[in-house]
Amino acid sequence: MKKLGFLVGLFVLNLLTTYQSFAQLSIGVQGCYTKYISLGDSLGEFPITSANDLPSMAGGRLIFDFGFRDKNAIQFAAGYHVGIEKIDGKMHYTSGNISGFDLSIRYKRYLMGSFNDYSGIYVMGGVSFTNNMVSFTVPDTAALAYTGEAKFYKDRTTQLISADLGVGAETLVMDKFNIFAEASFSTHLNLFKNGTTIKTDPMMHFFRMSVGFRVPLGIGGDGTGTRPRRRRF
Repeated sequence: MKKLGFLVGLFVLNLLTTYQSFAQLSIGVQGCYTKYISLGDSLGEFPITSANDLPSMAGGRLIFDFGFRDKNAIQFAAGYHVGIEKIDGKMHYTSGNISGFDLSIRYKRYLMGSFNDYSGIYVMGGVSFTNNMVSFTVPDTAALAYTGEAKFYKDRTTQLISADLGVGAETLVMDKFNIFAEASFSTHLNLFKNGTTIKTDPMMHFFRMSVGFRVPLGIGGDGTGTRPRRRRF
């Protein structure tokens, strides 16, 4: 027991030393472009029968990064996105709009440079939750009611739990903050439509490209609240 306690004590001391030496917290903002795709046969409910029926989405995300051991970071992010164009409803001039929000947690590993240097190339992986809402506009409800197709134009909500993989690059600007660009691909682990688990849907996978910036919060680093000295990679 004494030996175990000694080892635990060393582990805790190592974590504290690591925090003082390498840890750094930053906050950032990114703009995103998102495109949903279907892999294989993925048919949804009319009029959205394929990911090709969905417009691309644009939005923004607020991100918090906590770096540790110089080349590693954990990122928490939350964002909101809207469709760039309207969805073609395919009947009687109907149309739809899509909007959604997402939450994610990702691990970042720097292949070149480091988190504390604010410059480098990194890979990332994690999980995300996405909630998309589609609302339809029906100019002629009587016509759709007569044909029995009104049932297809009800507002719907889809939730995705996805696995994320991506790459990114960043560089220091004016020795005060960094700008970055990222590209990622997300594939669903589970999917819900209107509270019901389903196996197929046109919004199962998506690509996302983003650009943004992050700045230090003056927490961690060398223990003085200043950004660690930059090293070239």
